[in-house]
Amino acid sequence: MRRLVAHSILLLALTFCAGSFTKAQDTLTGAFEGNVTDSQTGAPLKGADVEISNQQTGIVFKLKTDYRGHFYQGVLGPANYAVRVSMPGYQTREVVQRLKITYTGEVVPIPVALDPSPATPPPAGSTSSPSAAT
Repeated sequence: MRRLVAHSILLLALTFCAGSFTKAQDTLTGAFEGNVTDSQTGAPLKGADVEISNQQTGIVFKLKTDYRGHFYQGVLGPANYAVRVSMPGYQTREVVQRLKITYTGEVVPIPVALDPSPATPPPAGSTSSPSAAT
């Protein structure tokens, strides 16, 4: 009988200890979500490159926007991140965002409007009309 009581107490103690260990392993994570648009027209930019870099660890997540100019990256730990968005024909934009998670699954919106690249003038000394041969 004593052995049964001792085993029961031991089992009960292990159950409580195991519960406290699993709580210690819970990690809060969050996400970034945004839309990339043309700053002049507001049109969504499909296929824009998005890089989300954790500034503490150096881990980089690389994404592309969908047909709506939308991107999403979840399972991010609390940290400071650099969100860099680029697309041919547009100026690259970088936003630094702190992800301070107050509840599991928190999603931080990051809207990004890209400015079109300025037109490049032709190199000096070049002409746009063909020269006439004589």
